[in-house]
Amino acid sequence: ETVLTASVGVTHRSGAGDADEVLRDADVAMYRAKERGRSRIELFDAEMRRRMIDRLEMERSLRAAIGSLITGLQTMPSIMWFPLAILLFQISESAIMFVVVIGAAPSVANGLISGIDYVPRTWLRVGQVLGMKGFSKYRHLILPASLPSFVSGLKQGWAFSWRSLMAGELLVIVPGSLSIGVRMQQARDLSEASLVISYIIVVLIIGILIDVLFNWADGSLRKR
Repeated sequence: ETVLTASVGVTHRSGAGDADEVLRDADVAMYRAKERGRSRIELFDAEMRRRMIDRLEMERSLRAAIGSLITGLQTMPSIMWFPLAILLFQISESAIMFVVVIGAAPSVANGLISGIDYVPRTWLRVGQVLGMKGFSKYRHLILPASLPSFVSGLKQGWAFSWRSLMAGELLVIVPGSLSIGVRMQQARDLSEASLVISYIIVVLIIGILIDVLFNWADGSLRKR
């Protein structure tokens, strides 16, 4: 024998109202019913509305603060980080990697946050109806839905990190290293203009190939 139970959230609006707001209020009441036990009915009231508004305001303020910090880090020129990197890691490849990561991380974070923000509300409601919450909700619904924006963030992060890497190799000459930046510096010291141009072309081709790879990955995700 199979027994089915249901938790019901009820809301009431007098006059015309926004359908999305009505559904949101009913969702809040339904989850209050689930929290208090099975087979319950809860009516959306003023206390629920106050708690919901307080939570939304806190989330909005926190998101705005974090978003401004990430954007500020993203707009900082990578070259500003090199003095700190050299103080921390001396003249080494670790100093260059530090600047590369600092340059890429804000773009990747912005892409992920934007993807999460623009997950369709309908999908979130379906996830709630299916009982998804916590880690399961992010693993099976939010993260897959935000993958296209995340890939776009990775693409932008790659662009920042690639520029930071080239700048680092030109500014921080690591003894014994044979990177593209070091080879360009050597070609410049020898006044080999043709060799410098050839290295520039190599950097350009690598950037184009990586861009094609990201476009392919983005197209594949959007077709699913």
